[in-house]
Amino acid sequence: EIFQNCIQFNPYVNLMIETRMGTYEGRIYAIQPKNLNHSREWLKNWYPDPEVNESVCRGATTIGATADILSGYTVTTFMRYVKDPSSVGNELMFTSDPPSIFERKFED
Repeated sequence: EIFQNCIQFNPYVNLMIETRMGTYEGRIYAIQPKNLNHSREWLKNWYPDPEVNESVCRGATTIGATADILSGYTVTTFMRYVKDPSSVGNELMFTSDPPSIFERKFED
């Protein structure tokens, strides 16, 4: 509801960054909510709060390295956007076990 009522197509919102985290993995979405394709792709991957596994999101095992990695990539994503918006991928996924990272851009 917040996205569709306050963020999507809002002329004053140029960037939305959303993070998701599990025990060993993280995901960062960086979208331009005025872009219809960005909004569509993000909505495809959105799910309501009741479907979120709270034990993973709020468990003690998620505090530490995964949170550090996620916050570092989130700040870096914002810094990249400020420098050059076209350089930022829309979805960044990582896992720390085994270590890997993947970034993709949505179609404009």
